[in-house]
Amino acid sequence: MKKLLAIMLMAVMATGAVMAKDVVFVAGTGNDTGATSVTKDGITITMSHMDYPNYYVVLALTDMVVEADDALITNIEFNCTNYNYGATYFYQYAPDGYSYDQDGLTGRWEGLAQSVTFKPTAQVRMTRITVTADEVSTAVRDLDTQRQVVATTYCDLTGRTSQKPFDGVNIVVNRYADGTTSSTKVVY
Repeated sequence: MKKLLAIMLMAVMATGAVMAKDVVFVAGTGNDTGATSVTKDGITITMSHMDYPNYYVVLALTDMVVEADDALITNIEFNCTNYNYGATYFYQYAPDGYSYDQDGLTGRWEGLAQSVTFKPTAQVRMTRITVTADEVSTAVRDLDTQRQVVATTYCDLTGRTSQKPFDGVNIVVNRYADGTTSSTKVVY
């Protein structure tokens, strides 16, 4: 398994520059007071209220949406003010990949998406939200759009290959008319 993961990492690295970045939102420190959304380094967070001086608020049964302009989100972590307004309230309507710590103060989503939506069953108050996103360099993306794909193979995390995607995480290998290949991680 370690050998397969190492091969997949090398394949992703060979296709171009992939850079993980952490974007941190801290309540009350930016110009987000009074807004319902804030954008920082290509990541936008939209929620019920950002107008409290010390925390962000998502009201019960309203959406909190985290979006990346030109990247794929791999991790979202938020720190809540206390258990009464904690991360446990996101659980019922949370996307796959969501978990929270036993004390209910820290919630975490892990996956691969350009947009992630949370909907709490009760009010949630957060002091800090950290979003990790993988960004592929523009030059590499531009090269990929100019080539014609002649074959696509899907590989799951156990190493099986198929001409059709597997449920879950896939490494998608495209072979181009010029003989080059590219690999990307995609969740189906």
